[in-house]
Amino acid sequence: MLHGSTTIPSTSGGGITTAGSDVPMQEFTEDFQRAYIAACLSGMLGSKPSVLPASLFTQEREEIAREIRNFVGLYRLWPGKEVLLEKLPSHARDEALRIFQVTKDHKTYAADEGRKIVKRQALRDCCFAMADIIEDQPTDWDTLPGKVREALQTGEKTPDPFDYGKDMEARHRAENPVSGLLHAPTGMSLIDNAMGGGLASGELGLVMAPTKRGKSHMVTCFAVEALLKEIPVLSITLELRDKILARRYDRSISGMTTPEILENPGKMEKTIREKINDLSILRLVSAPRYTLTIDDVRELIDDALQFFGRRCAVVIDYGSILRRDQSMPKHDAIEMIHEELSTIAMEALLPIWTPYQTNKMAFMKGKNGQVDDLSLGHAGESYGSMKHADVIIVLNQSITEKAKGRMRVVMEGARDSAEISTTISYDWSRTRIKELK
Repeated sequence: MLHGSTTIPSTSGGGITTAGSDVPMQEFTEDFQRAYIAACLSGMLGSKPSVLPASLFTQEREEIAREIRNFVGLYRLWPGKEVLLEKLPSHARDEALRIFQVTKDHKTYAADEGRKIVKRQALRDCCFAMADIIEDQPTDWDTLPGKVREALQTGEKTPDPFDYGKDMEARHRAENPVSGLLHAPTGMSLIDNAMGGGLASGELGLVMAPTKRGKSHMVTCFAVEALLKEIPVLSITLELRDKILARRYDRSISGMTTPEILENPGKMEKTIREKINDLSILRLVSAPRYTLTIDDVRELIDDALQFFGRRCAVVIDYGSILRRDQSMPKHDAIEMIHEELSTIAMEALLPIWTPYQTNKMAFMKGKNGQVDDLSLGHAGESYGSMKHADVIIVLNQSITEKAKGRMRVVMEGARDSAEISTTISYDWSRTRIKELK
């Protein structure tokens, strides 16, 4: 269907054109153009003008292509099958209907290739615009990240509508991780029940607490609970070396402390292998602080999904120390990171847990400077990140509870549930929690 890459003038027939210059582009056959029109008419491309550029079809092409160009130019919308067939002259309708006979594979191919073309052109234009800003307008440098994001989003597929009346009972039953949907449990029954079985596919969960209260240990416990249910886990840390993180999982799964493991490492390994048959379902990634970008996280998740061959749970320790946009105020940049993590969770249909340390001002209230009951009202400047989470778990602990090794776990923010609270005991030497009934 595709010819090789070539340089075609803006007036060339049969290719994609950019007015005013010669641009290296792919030249498309007539079959390709028909397939692309069919993809538009069958609804595969939604109604985004940016997805199907009118310049894809030259004026010399069939009448249906000219009608699309005219309609888009007049209404800034794609006509859709019914409107287009109504607008076409009677002698052109047979040709339009014939185009619908293009195979589904051709339609899919045309749609995918067309999106790549639009994105490539948008990125090319973005690079030229950014070069101009860097050279001539240093006061506009803070607009560069937005231009890149806009270019990367160009050509994205319009989501298919959800059929509300279909399988109404099924969407409330437990989901199957092999089929691509899952709930990642925490191991705390009250919290899990409130979430319908755990953090669901497409959700971002934050564990919010002050420093040194056990947030990282907590999300590791969540990951281990998923592993015990045979749910694959991708665990990314920007705080620990990979071997140190692996040792934390060793302790959590085996229930042994470091001295106990050193005394009998064979027992540790035997216990872990008895509990988890396939240890390859745990993938660990370690990187220094502020070195991984959001795009790196996307790539790591894509690699993990390909490796596992099915959906997985993701733990990122911490999302707030991913590399951020230095041109933005700190809290705005961190908020953008969590917004992107939420987007990744939705796009990949994965549950993502990440700890979040609230700012110091949240803990300078109450008796003796101690805040016993932390809530979203204490988030302060951190609230921007909180609003992008689907589930927020707060770790509350009074001085008395700390002395007893207890903690109150409150699910304060959730899409489909009221506030739920439970009390746990914890042993961070084993990275373990136990819900107290």
